[in-house]
Amino acid sequence: AQEPQQRAIAIVTESLRPHTQLSQQTIMSSAVAKLFNPAFYKQTWATTCARAYAKYHPATRENSAVLLWHSMIGICITMYTGTYISRVYPEVQHKRAIQREAMAEYYEKHGGGDHH
Repeated sequence: AQEPQQRAIAIVTESLRPHTQLSQQTIMSSAVAKLFNPAFYKQTWATTCARAYAKYHPATRENSAVLLWHSMIGICITMYTGTYISRVYPEVQHKRAIQREAMAEYYEKHGGGDHH
């Protein structure tokens, strides 16, 4: 599981050097291949869980409120984002569509237009 990750790190490291022989196409194909590799997501999830355990387990044992606060912040961000995507964004898009139609009608009647 480490070999693809080490290969990706080597590719990125080589891409930062000015004398590299790797092309942009090679770098992008490696990145795309990583996105379609289930092992990448399994490794990322395992790393995230290990980091979270290492950070929050001692705090839980000490009865610290850090985990509670971080959980509350995470839930708030998730709920705000979900609400915005599902309810607010379509409303904003609808208002913008109405405004575009109104401005097109105005420019048609009065001349001028959006020339930028």
